Amino acid sequence: LDPRERLGIVGANGVGKTTLLDVIAGRRTPRSGRVVVGSTARIAVYDQRADSLDPTKRVRDAIAGPTRKPDWTDARLLESFWFDDDAQWAPISLLSGGERRRVQLLLALAEKPNVLLLDEPTNHLDIDTLRALEDFLEDWPGALVVVSHDRAFLERTVTDVLVLDGDGFAGRRAGGYAAWDRERRARASASGRGAPSV
Repeated sequence: LDPRERLGIVGANGVGKTTLLDVIAGRRTPRSGRVVVGSTARIAVYDQRADSLDPTKRVRDAIAGPTRKPDWTDARLLESFWFDDDAQWAPISLLSGGERRRVQLLLALAEKPNVLLLDEPTNHLDIDTLRALEDFLEDWPGALVVVSHDRAFLERTVTDVLVLDGDGFAGRRAGGYAAWDRERRARASASGRGAPSV
């Protein structure tokens, strides 16, 4: 991955998109080959697994982590994702389910990664949070890898896609989701079959 990579991973359910993210993140060992992680890479993952949050902690303390006191950078990050001053001081136990998912996203961002892996973020985040995330990513200087079935989110966040077809093919396509989808539909039309769903 280049330092400012914007890569989407697309394919039908069950082809291994989440598995590939887990390999990149170091959560799984590949069956063959090896994964080389640069010495300066700081990887953070936001995924479908809901990490448990300590319900007794205040939002701002959870974001700061156990080793330091919250500061203005934490407050600014929280504000950009719809946590006003009152909400920052609230205990996690008082948050709605959507707010808790937002805190989990912020925990990944607060790690100050330079490689961010997002696994189906649109399945768990409300519209306002997704727009805030898109705004955040627009100027964010790190590499981004996104697994999503949400075409609109992919169009707004990635420039290339890695296509997994389920039959052992993995190929990179420049131009993002729209370019790959046009190519896929043209191939399906030429062969007389409808384009498979993804």
